[in-house]
Amino acid sequence: MGRLSHAVKFLIAMAIAVLTFGATVAQDESVIVIAFEQEGPNLAPLNTLVYGNLPDSFFARDLWEWDTDRNIVAQMAAEIPEAETTEDGDTRVVVSLREGLTWSDGTPITSADCEVWHQIRSDVATSTNVARGQYPDIVTNFEVIDDLTFAITYSGVFPDFLAAVEKPECPYPAHVFGPMIADGGILEDSDYFVGAQEFEVAGADFTSAAVGFGPYILTEWNIGQGMEFRANPNWPDQAPAFDRVVVVFITDDTQMRNAMDAGEVDITFGWSDDLQGEYSAIDGVEIFPAQGVFTDALWIRSGPNGNSPENGGDSLQDPLVRQAIAHAIDRITLAEELIGPGIAVPTSWYPNVLWPEDLPFLEYNVDGAIALLEEAGFTDTNNDGTVDRDGVELANLRFVTTENTLRNNYQLVIQEYLAAVGIGVDIQIIPATTLFAAYADRGTLTNYEWDLAIFANSADPLTPIGDPDSYQCSGIPSDENPSGFNPWQFCNERYDELNDLINTTLPGPERDELVAEAVTLHYEGYFWHGLRLRATWYGVNTNVVTLESVEANVGTLASNWFNQIEFWEAAE
Repeated sequence: MGRLSHAVKFLIAMAIAVLTFGATVAQDESVIVIAFEQEGPNLAPLNTLVYGNLPDSFFARDLWEWDTDRNIVAQMAAEIPEAETTEDGDTRVVVSLREGLTWSDGTPITSADCEVWHQIRSDVATSTNVARGQYPDIVTNFEVIDDLTFAITYSGVFPDFLAAVEKPECPYPAHVFGPMIADGGILEDSDYFVGAQEFEVAGADFTSAAVGFGPYILTEWNIGQGMEFRANPNWPDQAPAFDRVVVVFITDDTQMRNAMDAGEVDITFGWSDDLQGEYSAIDGVEIFPAQGVFTDALWIRSGPNGNSPENGGDSLQDPLVRQAIAHAIDRITLAEELIGPGIAVPTSWYPNVLWPEDLPFLEYNVDGAIALLEEAGFTDTNNDGTVDRDGVELANLRFVTTENTLRNNYQLVIQEYLAAVGIGVDIQIIPATTLFAAYADRGTLTNYEWDLAIFANSADPLTPIGDPDSYQCSGIPSDENPSGFNPWQFCNERYDELNDLINTTLPGPERDELVAEAVTLHYEGYFWHGLRLRATWYGVNTNVVTLESVEANVGTLASNWFNQIEFWEAAE
């Protein structure tokens, strides 16, 4: 089926079913339809969800990006900057913007745009949800040199200025956010981040729901249904082959496969390794894996939890109990039986190139698990099959994950493994938008309404710095810290200190030793236990888009999978 007839068929079918966009398709327009298994609650940077950040790949590119081979590529920047050391020993980075760039509404892009974003990242009062890392603490100066040049100065040595959370950024327009910030407003009050504003687009007969710099423009967002993007007439680089990108939200993996089988979607991605056969069996569909940075893991909440005695009380604060849980589960066999042979089960959240040689995998060992529980004071004193300590049973632990068949199967089998050592869990399936929501939005994780969880959190292959928002004491969510995303409550002062040292130490043996110690301390928190290393699988309708162009032009980091979509080629 050709791409024109496919596009018309899709929009007619979706209008009858679940998704209706206001505009109709012109006869000379080409459309590609991409399925997302999750929907972000708002646009980046107001959430930490992968699927909340993915739209930026279409409409909000930044100073630089990384390609399929993780090579850095300039986007807004005229070139990739190098750092210089000041007389005071600080790190100064001068960034030059390309000439003639405009935002999607035709407004020129200048250093003033980057300065406003610096102000937002420096002042926590501008947003409670923006992930800043240590930016407010280590960026000592922002200087506008001219309309196309600015400089950022970091306190002391800062070798990861190209990839760390604190890297220079310029993703959003000053003419939209500058006046609001100057008046004391906060980002959360802006309709921009829910696609509810209208902006005129120079050279186009449609309006935009969010101004950005990218090959496409976000033109519509129907909450719970989908998004529409149209080609940006002000994009200065490779013009995309498709006039429109339609994103549909399909949270059920079976429905997603059925939609691809029926020709209603052209691209699916992020699905489990065990579904390769089902997708490759679809007529006209080819599949391929891209490098991944995500590991599905079993997470354990390790801090004060306020649980009642009926939900295990404070049992999980004991590292012996958390270690026993890992030994009670045959994670390698689980991966082979639920997915297939050869699936890697990582020892640590960090990329394996950073693991110390003596970092042991916690093997399946029922006797060892029982011994650890006994050492922690847990035995089955009343012979009811559940271990207890001081009258509190290790039972009814809230075991949560998303609406994903593979993860749900993991839950069921892990429940059996834990029951065999006297631990009882209550399985709960939570929509991703609720599970991962911010503290202020009553997220399941951030509001501590869980004990065990299965989900993936990406590791960063570009820098050895641990995610400060996820793994440092300062990231633990609370009324005083609603932007934090460390709901597993891992808090180790030495680990925090090590990350600060890694931040300020040049690559070499000294830094390697610091990294090895940090990885070990993270591991010894026993709150993270790998279940499977995930490739990012794609299903491609080759009647609509060529496999080769997609395979060669996808991102392989946390949420940049469509950062080269303008290079995709339409099928003949």
